[in-house]
Amino acid sequence: MKRFYKMAEGVETAGGFGIALDGKPIKTPSQNVLETEHKKLIDLMCAEWNAQGDTIDPKSMPISQLLNTKIDHVENPKIRLKLRDEVLRFIESDLICYFEENDEVLIARQKAYWTPLLDWFKAEHGVCFVTSKGINFVEQDPQTFKSARQMLDGLSSYEFTVFQSAVGIVGSYVIALALTKKHIDSKTAFDAAVIDEVYQSENWGEDAEAIKNRENVYADLMMLEDFLETAS
Repeated sequence: MKRFYKMAEGVETAGGFGIALDGKPIKTPSQNVLETEHKKLIDLMCAEWNAQGDTIDPKSMPISQLLNTKIDHVENPKIRLKLRDEVLRFIESDLICYFEENDEVLIARQKAYWTPLLDWFKAEHGVCFVTSKGINFVEQDPQTFKSARQMLDGLSSYEFTVFQSAVGIVGSYVIALALTKKHIDSKTAFDAAVIDEVYQSENWGEDAEAIKNRENVYADLMMLEDFLETAS
């Protein structure tokens, strides 16, 4: 889309703060009122809008996309329920439930990051994930799903927005939850999520695309952390 405005500015709304492009308030893609009680989020969004060139690139406006998702999807009860059921599926294939079977060096690295996270989840929610050695599928206890479902229902709209974005990035329900609840920071979440990939690159060599992909993952996790911190 071609840029059609000169300046984005924060404005006061009935519910807090919003954005105006050349003095005209904007709405979300679903035509809901775009507003938040957190002025710092609006400041970040204005910076994204004002940084656009002749063509608007939505991918370069992650904070704006997150707030739109929060308003249009997470705050819609039916859509949030659908999203909740979708992210619960990550429990069935959580990255940190599948430990290396033979390589002792890799096993040690996985245990150093993953075991504390699994212990934290158990302490917080009273249930534990079933883990495995190798890639054979492990079936989780129904109580784990029940506890996880209750946890998701208890997240604020901002927290749920971050969680549902993070879980797809890291491939782990537990890592995403720990990041969302500020038990770990974005660097720890990143390190826990890419253990296997980094180890393989150390042994078999690296390529530019893999490096770039990891850089993007880390940038996305830092952005989610910033969004959550700004909305706290």
